[in-house]
Amino acid sequence: KALLRTADADLNAAFDQGPRRLSARLRLISALAALPPEPLPEQPGDPPVLVKSVHASLAAEWIVRRWRPKVVLVVRNPLNVVGSHVALGWGPSGLDYPFLHRGLARLGWVPAVPHGATLLQRLAWQIGLFFAALESAAQRHPDWLVVSHEDLCADPPGGFKSLCAALGLPWTEEAAAFLAASDRPGKGLETRR
Repeated sequence: KALLRTADADLNAAFDQGPRRLSARLRLISALAALPPEPLPEQPGDPPVLVKSVHASLAAEWIVRRWRPKVVLVVRNPLNVVGSHVALGWGPSGLDYPFLHRGLARLGWVPAVPHGATLLQRLAWQIGLFFAALESAAQRHPDWLVVSHEDLCADPPGGFKSLCAALGLPWTEEAAAFLAASDRPGKGLETRR
């Protein structure tokens, strides 16, 4: 990790020159990299495990190949996502590097970020990239459940009860009570709302 943190120039050159022209530093990083251990097989009677991530857009299909989970893709209106980021004072994340923009633009379906783009334009580019990647992945995986965040907010009891049924999970009084208790105003990063 320490080597990778100091490898910006090497990564930039790799995107410009292609994967066959890796620096000694990147070849060393590649040689030291290791796959995580295989997950333990699921045992009969194991309770379901729920994992939520808003940072897995570009890795969703890798996660599915690796762990074979049931996938629920909760889609939110991208304009609302941009608005939330702006309200929280967030800008683009780690993808906001010129070498990544150039490398991703080579994919064909990713437009280049205009030179001199504002912070808001770079944020919108990043969110658009995440949405496009998820939409494309969902089209390749019709078994993924795709639900609307706004629809879940409009009818939480009905939406979550239907979602549990689609996943083969029981809808319990405890789940209904938790959902009702969580239905209250909040702001920012508060999660108990």
